[in-house]
Amino acid sequence: MRNAAMLLAIWPLSAAADPVKLLRLSEMKKRMEASTTASYVIQDLSELKGVKMQDALGILYPQLVAPVANAQVEVVNGKRKVVAAPCGPAEKKIEEAEGLFQRKEFGTARKLYDEAIALAPACYVAHAYRGDADLFAGDAASALGHYDRALVINPDDASVHFFRSTALRQLGRTEEMKTELRWAMALRPRNPTVLQIVNRSVGRLGLRVEDVGVNLWGFARKEGDSVGIYFDEKQPAWLGYALCKGFWLGDPDHRREMTGSTEVLFTLEGERECLVALLTAYETEREKRTDETLERLYRIVESGAGDAWIVYELGSRVDPQIMLKVTPKLQREVLEFVTKYVMVDEAAPASSVRTR
Repeated sequence: MRNAAMLLAIWPLSAAADPVKLLRLSEMKKRMEASTTASYVIQDLSELKGVKMQDALGILYPQLVAPVANAQVEVVNGKRKVVAAPCGPAEKKIEEAEGLFQRKEFGTARKLYDEAIALAPACYVAHAYRGDADLFAGDAASALGHYDRALVINPDDASVHFFRSTALRQLGRTEEMKTELRWAMALRPRNPTVLQIVNRSVGRLGLRVEDVGVNLWGFARKEGDSVGIYFDEKQPAWLGYALCKGFWLGDPDHRREMTGSTEVLFTLEGERECLVALLTAYETEREKRTDETLERLYRIVESGAGDAWIVYELGSRVDPQIMLKVTPKLQREVLEFVTKYVMVDEAAPASSVRTR
């Protein structure tokens, strides 16, 4: 295993306009001891009142951004902005067609979807729904053409990739189907519908889903003028994570150094630093006892997929549509992460980590 401190040097910093230096855990501790902005109180998890650890992820990474319906990306001044699809003139036709679709009157629904497309050619939703009408009517080849047109307009819609995978499966194009399922999972991380379908179809799709999440055993929160830092003394590696989360809460100067803002926000820089702090602390413990989840998380970071794991597992909790806002490069990295660590080929060696 590579020394965890070395991860600080190899971690990709392409997301930052100017590369920033991640602090080592020892450096954090020194800054916390000398802090004039906050006092830090370290306690065992048993002293944490009012918080259940199964809720800790939701508390540390609460959903702060409401999703946009029928979302697509608009690039403005080089920045990706999420907007609603331009479907206004076609909305009434789509609504009428949806009623017919629900009653399985696919032929009549197709005509109304075609009228909707004529009214709003740039509305990817109308193209996708037109494909659904063909798919459920049993014409997968025609459906695929409509899904392709929808994805030309909006390549970032997880649902279109999912239904395209269904059409590909019906056409016997298995490898392409797998890629589309993985895109559906990458663009909507932890997608419960896709997870459920793949888990129910083991042996038929050639895929299985593995669990790469973590249960938190470290926690930090503001408590008046101090910062409370909590960790499970039976799992001491989590003190590294808890210290880092507490440090980010208590040190506005560090937040400004790393992100340019003193606000407490979800950032790649902050999560990188805390993930490395967790793994650095784990190194001192692994000779006594190994932890399968942390071993696997270490391999993920060491392979260069750390940012992908952060966005997929943590960032998507804060912003359900975060994948629409990250760079195309990071999107590809998340797809590769999903392929290697989340939705793997069924014939791949079994992981020691539990499946979802």
